[in-house]
Amino acid sequence: MLIGTEHCDALISDAFWYYICHVEKEKPENGGKDYRAHIEFLLDRMAANYVSYTLLEDPRIQKEVKEKFFEKFYNHLAQAVYHCLKTAFPKNRNTLETPETKRKLLNTFSELFTGM
Repeated sequence: MLIGTEHCDALISDAFWYYICHVEKEKPENGGKDYRAHIEFLLDRMAANYVSYTLLEDPRIQKEVKEKFFEKFYNHLAQAVYHCLKTAFPKNRNTLETPETKRKLLNTFSELFTGM
């Protein structure tokens, strides 16, 4: 019920593109491209969707379930983006399936959503 909402879909989509921009800006061979404007835009939109998502009222969802879900939301989002990356870039799976990439994904979204 929490996963299949419009807000969640928007968050996953924006998080996917945020991660792409975040990784690309760190590459020295990107030719000096500046992704800050894209990153700021995506962060603003993610923040708005996240607030709307957390305020979503559904009588079928218990408050305790919702609290537990949002405690680890960064983990759920990182896993969803990981799955999207594997689907979008099937030829790069050997690069994506490394522990370093998985850790970077988790750290990126952990930092965004918890500050740590």
